[in-house]
Amino acid sequence: AGYLLVSVGALFSIASALNATLYGGANIAYALARDGELPKVFERKAWFGAPEGLYLTAGLSMAFTLFLNLDGIASMTSAVFMMIYLFVIMAHLRLVDEYGGNRPFLLFSLLAVGGIFIILMQHLWRSSPATFWTTWLVFAACLVVELVYRGVTHRHLLERHLERLRRGRRTA
Repeated sequence: AGYLLVSVGALFSIASALNATLYGGANIAYALARDGELPKVFERKAWFGAPEGLYLTAGLSMAFTLFLNLDGIASMTSAVFMMIYLFVIMAHLRLVDEYGGNRPFLLFSLLAVGGIFIILMQHLWRSSPATFWTTWLVFAACLVVELVYRGVTHRHLLERHLERLRRGRRTA
């Protein structure tokens, strides 16, 4: 009975998290597009009513669910979050002179998260090679899509937004 109760609770929890992630992504995409991070088409408020992004995300989620076990999906999600944390820490290190921060603590954080990421990848290599390779395939696909997008649109990462922040900071 306890196992069944925990399983049902986990399903409700997962459904709630997926709902928040899928629909919350619309606001994030709009904000990123507004700042020059995504194609201009995402700057239109009308796209919020379009379900294509939801269908794409749901399709990818179903594909991962079909081809990986729950442990693999959780490990892959952890790897993605570790990669995001690494990039956020590296960005903070790059902008520490403008926004402040404790450089030694940031370096320690970078080493700690990087070490955890390496340990996770070693664990995946030994325990689930399919998840290991799927994770790296997803990372490579994201990189290719980003490079093609930047090549086609000739948009530059953050330059417009950073210049606007610098001008605002000088006048304040």
